[in-house]
Amino acid sequence: MGRGGRERRWASSVWAGLGHMGVKLAHAMGAKVVLFTTSPGKIADGKKLGADDVVISKDEKDMARYNRKFDFIVNTVAGTA
Repeated sequence: MGRGGRERRWASSVWAGLGHMGVKLAHAMGAKVVLFTTSPGKIADGKKLGADDVVISKDEKDMARYNRKFDFIVNTVAGTA
C-alpha cells in the first residue's frame, strides 16, 4: 500500500537480474506487481517471484488492460543502437 491507503502498481519488463530484484522488492513492499514478458513460458516463474499478473507484451489486448495504470515502471530491456 502507498500513502493514503492507495494501492501502488509497479510494472517490470524483462526479469533477468535487475528485473528479478525489482519484482521481488515491489512485492515485498506490498505493491501490485505486473511483469511484462514476450514469453508465455515465463508466466509461472514470474508469479513464483511475486508478480500478481504477467502480461504477454506481444498481445495487444493483454497490454491494453494496463494502459496508464502504473505508478512506477522498471524497464531492464537492453536497447540496441
